[in-house]
Amino acid sequence: MRWILMSSLIASLVGCSGHDSDYFPYTMRGLNVWVYDNSSQAEYFAGFVEASYMSKSDALSNCNSQARAMANSKHLENWSYVCCTVTSSSNCETKVR
Repeated sequence: MRWILMSSLIASLVGCSGHDSDYFPYTMRGLNVWVYDNSSQAEYFAGFVEASYMSKSDALSNCNSQARAMANSKHLENWSYVCCTVTSSSNCETKVR
């Protein structure tokens, strides 16, 4: 019985990752905002959005706003953006939008 419980525990831990199914790390501290000019292939750092895993929805909205502001300030017409999740060990743990 003890072996079965230990096996189940180990199997469940092996299946765990450090982020949810939408690629938000549970230990996230914020988002780095990057804007890409698709015409010239230039990239611009648009800032940092402070956030935690629990405030990820607001963080995504703020990331979008910062990306749009950067694109407007650079007069970009054909652009895209990405939000990199920041943790204590990485400045771009995962990319989300």
